[in-house]
Amino acid sequence: MEKILIVDDEAKILRILRLQLAAEGYDILSAENGADAVEIACKEDVAIVLMDVMMPVMDGLEAMKAIKAQKPELPIILLTARDDTSDIVGGLDMGADEYITKPFVFEELAARMRARLRASAAKSEKESKILEHAGISLNPANYETRIAGKPETLSKTEFDLLLYLLKNSGKVVSRDELLQNVWGYNYGGSNIVDVYINYLREKISRHTDDKIIETVRGRGYIIH
Repeated sequence: MEKILIVDDEAKILRILRLQLAAEGYDILSAENGADAVEIACKEDVAIVLMDVMMPVMDGLEAMKAIKAQKPELPIILLTARDDTSDIVGGLDMGADEYITKPFVFEELAARMRARLRASAAKSEKESKILEHAGISLNPANYETRIAGKPETLSKTEFDLLLYLLKNSGKVVSRDELLQNVWGYNYGGSNIVDVYINYLREKISRHTDDKIIETVRGRGYIIH
């Protein structure tokens, strides 16, 4: 049974949504402010969050940012009386997956929830598949790594870096692209990418003489 977290400081809305969603077969959790929502969302195995924007202690936008920082793939649907285009665009740009204005029709909310849950499940299934290329096997579900058939231990960053390179095999990947997609930021002149590439090369060399990761001078790295 999928867990749904409903966050709203209006008791009436909480009660109605709990009843309606429970009738749909969901396991319901609830919070009346953003701070509690962050704690519950990050602690529990929540499938989706329905988040009001205007709340005490911490508003919905700040709560959403805090949740996404720890669980970026967790779908969040904002529920709010604000219907200005700028508010909607702002909410989506800050990370919301959907933005539904109050008052809303429950059937529409339920349909959007189902669509988001299907998309999330499909993405998780796709990402959980073992990736094999150039004698390397990576299992995103448990971070299991094999090189030339032998197990190797990688840190999470090393794993994510190697996974990104493998997913883009045959393409030269720049340092900036790696910084954005593996670390989530861009330090410009930082040599952190080079450092971790060397970590990977050292571990790969324990199992094979093949130069799996090649440097393309002035452009980045490539795995053929």
